[in-house]
Amino acid sequence: MDIPSVLKRQTVTQAAVLIAVISFFSKFFGFFREVLVAKYFGATGTTDAFLVALIIPSSILGLFASGFGTLVIPYYLEKKSQSAEAARRFVNSAFTVWGSIFLAISLLIFIFTPACVHVIAYGFSGERFALAVTLTRYLLVAGLFTVLTGMFTGLF
Repeated sequence: MDIPSVLKRQTVTQAAVLIAVISFFSKFFGFFREVLVAKYFGATGTTDAFLVALIIPSSILGLFASGFGTLVIPYYLEKKSQSAEAARRFVNSAFTVWGSIFLAISLLIFIFTPACVHVIAYGFSGERFALAVTLTRYLLVAGLFTVLTGMFTGLF
């Protein structure tokens, strides 16, 4: 069976972008699923604030976690076939670059959390809005583990 020519020409970067886009849409469909659950099961304002707070870090940072594995695996395997030392240096560099990007994005989310919450939950105000902002900032720490899991999954 012959592989279609469009698949033969696809680069690792193109595949990573495709996976990232699919993951992005998956997160948004998950958000709408949660909205429907809240509508039909009578969620409270506290539950709404938690769900909004969970969506922001997991959607944005999850893209970076999945992208790391997709982009790094082929290069890591190539370096590993050359030597263990080359693979180790590559992993150190990849973790440094990806970790720096993750920290910068986390810092931006932390600083602009009120704006992010307003975009996702434009109807929130008062105590519910404040709770969503606070919970989002707390859940950024959980995002660290999401990114680390994605990074280690891609390498091991």
